[in-house]
Amino acid sequence: MLVNQSDNELQLGNRTAGWSSANWNRTFNGVWGKLTEAKFRYYREKKTEAGKVTAVAGDGGHVGLVKPNKTIFWDYEIGGSPHSVEVLPGGMIAVADSAGAGSVKLIGAGSDKPKKTVSQTIPLAKAHGVVWDPTGKLLWAIGDTMIRAYKLNNSKANPKVDKIVKTVKLPNAASSGHDLFQSRATGQGNLLLWTEWRVGTVKKVYGANENPLKVFGGGNWPNINRVKSFSNWTDGRYVVCQGLKGVEYCNKDRAKVLNADGTKAYELGQDGKRYYKVRPFFWVGW
Repeated sequence: MLVNQSDNELQLGNRTAGWSSANWNRTFNGVWGKLTEAKFRYYREKKTEAGKVTAVAGDGGHVGLVKPNKTIFWDYEIGGSPHSVEVLPGGMIAVADSAGAGSVKLIGAGSDKPKKTVSQTIPLAKAHGVVWDPTGKLLWAIGDTMIRAYKLNNSKANPKVDKIVKTVKLPNAASSGHDLFQSRATGQGNLLLWTEWRVGTVKKVYGANENPLKVFGGGNWPNINRVKSFSNWTDGRYVVCQGLKGVEYCNKDRAKVLNADGTKAYELGQDGKRYYKVRPFFWVGW
């Protein structure tokens, strides 16, 4: 899935070089602002066709869940500048809001859809990414200078953070954290991928004296910076979307597919588009 900000459009295409048209697409009107996120999820525990939703965020203050038939199952004008959204177990929602000082917002589950009220706002400077960890049952979030893991209470209707379980500080050269993604590569279930001025991994489980961060660089790895999204497939290949100097939003009409060692495999995208995030196509549920 490519998040195309030039047309405020989600594009789903084949994982091949040089594709010229999307297999599936949906545009969003101006109230969403510029689209900032798209994730394939199952809503609640419905791992069936009926439970499939794409979680979408826009920096105009909107988040929502869209069905494969393109109808909006749920949307909420939450305000601020959402840059990521995650579906949590039981129908709860987490949102990374970069507006103002930055925060992570929790939304409770209603009888059949998420509510349209915020149950808690957790400060996190320049929050840009949220990911649910089903193994550790933790909500991970990335902000300007750190990655944090939160343990939530047991209330689906009124979720709140019980405690901050982990705080991983980003190196100075890698500040302005931008994206978190659960690694899909075989044997990497303990790793999250992170960006912006560097790309690398963070271990979800690590020892007391162990540095959980690994920064990619050297060898075949190119100088990857201004990264808006960084994801991978089960075969270990990565896909990266980068911006340009002096451009607020991603200004590239191609996303790069990299081999596991960092060498370039090929590019994805269409001429004249402006991609902000790229996500491999697979459905995930808890």
